[in-house]
Amino acid sequence: MSSGITLQDRQSLVGSGGPFEVNTRFGTIEIPPQTAILPLVTNGGVDSLPAVTLTNQNTISGLAISVTGDPVSGIFGDGVNGVLVQHCTIASASATVFSFGIEFIGSTQGDLIFRDLTISTFSEAGGSAGIYNEELFSGGDVLFENLTISSITNTDISIGGAIVFDQDFAGRNFICRDSNVMGSHLGVAFFDFLQGNFICQNNSIFTERKREDDDVGGAILLGSFFNDSFFQGGDVVIEHNTIRSLESSAIQIPHMASNARAIIQNNNVTGNDHALFVGSDSGSFSFHILNNSLSSITDEAVSVGTSGAVDVRYWKNTSFAQGAPSDVLFDESGGGLLQVESPNLSLSGVEALGEGSILAPGVTFIPFE
Repeated sequence: MSSGITLQDRQSLVGSGGPFEVNTRFGTIEIPPQTAILPLVTNGGVDSLPAVTLTNQNTISGLAISVTGDPVSGIFGDGVNGVLVQHCTIASASATVFSFGIEFIGSTQGDLIFRDLTISTFSEAGGSAGIYNEELFSGGDVLFENLTISSITNTDISIGGAIVFDQDFAGRNFICRDSNVMGSHLGVAFFDFLQGNFICQNNSIFTERKREDDDVGGAILLGSFFNDSFFQGGDVVIEHNTIRSLESSAIQIPHMASNARAIIQNNNVTGNDHALFVGSDSGSFSFHILNNSLSSITDEAVSVGTSGAVDVRYWKNTSFAQGAPSDVLFDESGGGLLQVESPNLSLSGVEALGEGSILAPGVTFIPFE
């Protein structure tokens, strides 16, 4: 198939190269792959023509999707309500404009499920993203499971990101697990309000540089530095990941709204600027940083600030900052109340465990056994 296909509501496009589950009155039956290779679907190299165009409640499974053009998307949906994409490979390449593996525009809603995918996108002089949502997402769950994504751009003007949500996320749960994702500038990123739970488990996330014009970059970016976007409500859970950013901070939460909770535990995190950065104008929230290896090159490995009331539990972490006077900075200069608990803290704020040191002017410490 070399000229693309547009699906109707509730249609499935299923190739013979992957397993497929069928619901029957006797339960779910899995049909095993019928061929050793994935059937190929392309756009014939036509600009702006996706290989597959979605409507609502579509299923794509067991296909090899390959597209080229300026711009181009492997799978495209406008105002989609629900989709399942699984057991596919998607390759997208452009010369001067955008290259997307899976692209959504319009108001997207419902459950979006992406499972067992290999996505590679490349643009020589434009933007590149593995999975990209341009506008509002609302009212459902988003699941990324067992994905391998490589999203590369050779320019530092447009964004190269593995998973990017450009506008508000107002869903229930965002879950990314058991995946290996790499983006030129961004790994998993949100540029606007993030409402609901963010769960990131058992992933390897890597970025190689940041964008030149505004320094945007990072393996995990929850909210924007430029428009006061917040993570608000729900929980942030980041655990059992290997996270690395060569030119930027690895985990960034520029604005943390009130009544939110973050748990960052059992991760190996390396950032050029910070391994973990939480913005100083955040609201009132609780933050648990437990049993991580955190390292940085130019700034503190961990930087947490607030203008609200923040309760931080910090313990069993190994931190190292190569180019900063302290490994960890808790900063209350924004006018908030920052309270830190740790079994390893003395009243002077020095971390006894490992070789890390903490700088925390004006912060209240609560040692515990």
